[in-house]
Amino acid sequence: MRKNNLRILVALVFVGILSVGLAAQEAPRGEWRASFQTGAEKIYLQLRWTNGDGTNTWGFDRPVSEIWGLEPSVSIGTHAGMKFELRRDAGTITFTGDFDKGVGVGQFQFTPSSDFVQAMKGMGYGDVTMLQLFQMTEFDISRNYIQQMKSLGYGNMGIPEFIRMASHGVSLDYITGLRDQGYKDLSADELVRLRDHGVSLDFIRGMKAAGVGPLSTDQLVNLRNHGVSPEYVRDMSALGFKGLGTDQLINLRNHGVSADYIRGMRDLGFTSSDLDQIVSMRNHGVSPEYVKEMRDLGFKTTSVDEILRLRDRGVSAEYIRELRAAGYATSNAEELVTLRSRGISAEFIRGMREAGYAQLSMDDLVNLRSHGVSSEFVRDMRSAGMDKLSLEQLVSLRNHGVSAEYVRELKTLGYDHLTVDQLVSLRNHGVSADFIREVHRRGYKNSTVDELIDMRSHGLPAKSII
Repeated sequence: MRKNNLRILVALVFVGILSVGLAAQEAPRGEWRASFQTGAEKIYLQLRWTNGDGTNTWGFDRPVSEIWGLEPSVSIGTHAGMKFELRRDAGTITFTGDFDKGVGVGQFQFTPSSDFVQAMKGMGYGDVTMLQLFQMTEFDISRNYIQQMKSLGYGNMGIPEFIRMASHGVSLDYITGLRDQGYKDLSADELVRLRDHGVSLDFIRGMKAAGVGPLSTDQLVNLRNHGVSPEYVRDMSALGFKGLGTDQLINLRNHGVSADYIRGMRDLGFTSSDLDQIVSMRNHGVSPEYVKEMRDLGFKTTSVDEILRLRDRGVSAEYIRELRAAGYATSNAEELVTLRSRGISAEFIRGMREAGYAQLSMDDLVNLRSHGVSSEFVRDMRSAGMDKLSLEQLVSLRNHGVSAEYVRELKTLGYDHLTVDQLVSLRNHGVSADFIREVHRRGYKNSTVDELIDMRSHGLPAKSII
């Protein structure tokens, strides 16, 4: 009897010590805001309070069914003087306040469970703080949770680690489910990482059923991060791409190669099973829509290299239609690539046609465009009296810097019947209008082209011959 009384006395003293320890720590209290989510089956709660570390804000959502004293009906209308509680093994958060049209505000007060504190001490956790108890209440970390975690091999973790695991959604069911799938003895960091990246048990089971694996935790995370789902793997397998590695799957997914894309290209005759070619087509914007448009314009190619070349050089269906409307009709892929690469637009062809140069070949167009002969240049030369010039003459004039202004200036000085070759020769030797004026000023009027060039090359005579 005396021994039993002694045990009771020791226990009472122990509880008193714990109570004094927690009493010295201020229990969180402060303001709350809440809003019912769609369907009123869940509620989002945001708590704000101040302690020695400053201002703290927590936000979390919970099923309304887990909150004592709160009903979905509160989401409708106005409800004043409400009181409801989040009751957990570690303690109770009591809320008081008002709701209007599903949005609530008020005050909250946390009350820790002394029974829970004593149980924690018995389990070897005698230094649980008030803040930790508050967090354990929020994330529903119960005695059973900790006992089960210990039985699963996580007995060496402290309260902060349990809180971290629970706050990241690492539940007992999640851990046991992972073990059932062969992922045993994972560290707390590995568990949190898997959960944070959305690696669910269904995802793991789906990957296994799709024939991918066995997979490491890193591979699971990478697949999930890059959007490679079990459905994606199954779709690719159905198209003949079986047994792909994680890197290949991720590469395909990163480049937007979907099952629909492959099917669409196959329907158009692009049946290559070379993954590099498929990725290349997708990267360069060769879509089924692009191929269909090109087909409608007469391009029946099924060559990957050819369709890539057309797309890379910017040969679009719109470009081809514009060329045809301008009078240049071709279905030759290389011609189109050359024209597009050299910057020959429908506007350029139309301008040359309007300037009197119709039915130009690809070589003609390239030659003119490369040397800067534009329709504006042709019109300017015509306005200066240089009409009916051949393509070679236009190029020669443009190459040697003979402008319409130069031609007009020479005409005003009496040189109004010069040939293209003469104009080019004068320009090449630096015979400018100013030079000719100086020649005239010195009395050398009516000089021939050859004489002008000779004087420009050797200098003007010192004295006038007049």
